[in-house]
Amino acid sequence: MFAVLFAVFVVLVVFVVLVIDRSIELVVYPIVGITIGQAHGKNALWLPRRKESSMSTDTPRSGPNARETIIAVTLRWGDMDAFRHVNNVEYFRYLEEARARLFPTEGDGSSFLRRGIVIASQTLNYLAPLTYRREPVLVGLTVTTVGRSSFTLGCRVFDTDDADTDVVFATGSVVVVAFDDQAGRSRPLEPAERRWLESLGGVAHLD
Repeated sequence: MFAVLFAVFVVLVVFVVLVIDRSIELVVYPIVGITIGQAHGKNALWLPRRKESSMSTDTPRSGPNARETIIAVTLRWGDMDAFRHVNNVEYFRYLEEARARLFPTEGDGSSFLRRGIVIASQTLNYLAPLTYRREPVLVGLTVTTVGRSSFTLGCRVFDTDDADTDVVFATGSVVVVAFDDQAGRSRPLEPAERRWLESLGGVAHLD
């Protein structure tokens, strides 16, 4: 008798487990953006898949500001915090990566990387949460002011949706100072550096 009751109990437990598992697949997964295939190890991600982008990691194009240079920066899974949003600190890394690719390696402006620069200040206003995905996020940089030894970059972190409408996650500014590494202090902008900054009147090509 005991064996029969135990067998019935096992069958009921298995049935309940199967029902719960199926309910999770049909109800819970769609709510949190997980497909059944992803949940079983096929391309598993916590977040909904976005349409694949053919954009390379260096694809400048025109923004709303004619002087804006747009650079695509790849996200990392570890950029997310406990709330599955890109952590606020990581935005500054995206700006750093975009700045590094903004400066030319030869010709006017190449001396910035050779002689040195420092960041005097940077600010960001967060407008919308950014979540991890495989496609890069876009960083727009605009030279807004040029001083004696420094210049200011307006910046934004954003996406462009299927309707070609910008979705902005953060906006801010960065003050960059030309620096003399040997003297340990700021230095005046060289004529070639100033010429390069003032030449960014169109979209720079970062090929």
